[in-house]
Amino acid sequence: YTAYIEYLGNSPRDPGEENHMAGPQIQNMQVFSWGQRVRIFNPAGYLEGEIRPDGRWKLIPGLRVTYFDWMNELGAEPRFAVWFKVDDATSLKGQAGVYHTYPWLWYTIAGLGNRRLHSEGARQYSVGVERKLLEHVSADLQLFYKDMFDLAVRTFDTFERNGKQEPLVYSNQGVGRSYGLELLLK
Repeated sequence: YTAYIEYLGNSPRDPGEENHMAGPQIQNMQVFSWGQRVRIFNPAGYLEGEIRPDGRWKLIPGLRVTYFDWMNELGAEPRFAVWFKVDDATSLKGQAGVYHTYPWLWYTIAGLGNRRLHSEGARQYSVGVERKLLEHVSADLQLFYKDMFDLAVRTFDTFERNGKQEPLVYSNQGVGRSYGLELLLK
């Protein structure tokens, strides 16, 4: 698809004057207006298998491959899911997988951000139980954990271009995690 990105706000590229009251490298920025049309094309393929060694187990290995043309990056994302049927009304399940996505688009646009950013990633895990309560009512309880890496974050690091130091603005140095419990009645 083609996107038109328009920004009106503080320029992350104009260091202005340093504000030593707020700490080193915190800078005042000047307001500016900017716009650019960008084309984004992300072809992807997904291969999945289903293995049923007996009537109680279901194993699903998978692999997604995505090409992020805006960043010229090929991402391979392995995934695996398993189900175990305890009885006619109850199943245990688990999954693990690797996932990638673009950072916010304006983080990667020259003039606003860092054109050298790459995709942000996450490793996700979950375990759970599904239980049929009534003929048309079931419950699904899951514990999940998500370990995020290579997140695009603001930085005051610089790089050299044509003998001059320029701000990097964003870098893939961020990390994070998310975890919780999910209950779905359907």
